Amino acid sequence: MMSMNLLDSAENTLDLLTRFNSYGRQLVRMSNGNVPYLVLICGFPEELEKSINDQDFDSLKIFRVSSSTKNFLKFSILSYLRLNSEKIKAKIFLPADLYLNFLSSILLRMITPKRVPLQISIHGRVRNPQDTKIVAALRFSYLNFVFWQSQSIRCVSDQVYLEVKSQFDLSGKTVLISPIPIQISSAPLTTERLKTVAFLGRVHPERGIVEWVEIIKELSSIRQDFTLRIIGDGPLLLEMKRSLESISDLIIVQYTGSIAKSKVYEELRDVKVVLSTAHSEGYGLAIRESLMCGAFVCAFSSQGSELLRKRFPRLVSTFKSKEEGALLLSKQLDHCFPPDAANIVRSELSRGNEYSLETLINSWLE
Repeated sequence: MMSMNLLDSAENTLDLLTRFNSYGRQLVRMSNGNVPYLVLICGFPEELEKSINDQDFDSLKIFRVSSSTKNFLKFSILSYLRLNSEKIKAKIFLPADLYLNFLSSILLRMITPKRVPLQISIHGRVRNPQDTKIVAALRFSYLNFVFWQSQSIRCVSDQVYLEVKSQFDLSGKTVLISPIPIQISSAPLTTERLKTVAFLGRVHPERGIVEWVEIIKELSSIRQDFTLRIIGDGPLLLEMKRSLESISDLIIVQYTGSIAKSKVYEELRDVKVVLSTAHSEGYGLAIRESLMCGAFVCAFSSQGSELLRKRFPRLVSTFKSKEEGALLLSKQLDHCFPPDAANIVRSELSRGNEYSLETLINSWLE
């Protein structure tokens, strides 16, 4: 059973539910039908309910118990009452985050007659380097409690696991590496592409927005024969727009806002290069999606991006300074994407999806 506030996710709501439904289908298949669906107990505004109910999720039961999950005590009690009324016995609790939803799951487990195991998911850095010393100490103590209370831990990559292992005691815990499955695009590639540099993902501090803008400004001092496309939304979008105004007379900038995954892939079809300035890549989802859609990637050097560069040396370039990043971008704008490369990436991602789902669902059924 999963618990979450749908509006807290960086992912488009229907894309998120479609992904959970794919988890449910795999759960039904691997349990030989003994588990008929995946249960999602969540909070979201009432006006969103109709659009969600209109969708056909054959292996996902969605129960709205409140408008939000911020009052985690209330949310856990309402969740317990809803499960009882539906006569559902949870086999495992899967909180969507390490904070409010985790606390709701702990409380729910306390009032459930049978002690249900709890699995947390780690998608990236769990500690914030910008925390003050006091906040850092409090966060560290709280996260130690989170790991202590969890029976199993899902990490989306080996890099995330190694980082968590270096900071917290995971002895006695079941740890699994299970990347987030992604939708595989089957659309034919556009060979003739405009010289477009894209930002892909949520516009928030972890994506290195300041560095992204600085590299683009450096590139604009070298050449002006390119356009920009910002694919995504987030809390720093307005700041990003303001920072790019200084080159708006030279460079055309397009903003898509928040769009569904299928639309993201359409936007990527004529992008030449995706620039990633995240200082830490958990699984490198945006990088993989870009490569699948036939775009080169220029990424800040990190464990995750270096791993992808070694796997796809013709397609991924990494840098350590804004000057180096701008030069690599300029070179990639003049290259043609290898015609066979996207199919190789798609095939690898498809195999990765199967392995990831089986690993994850096995951990739920054990």
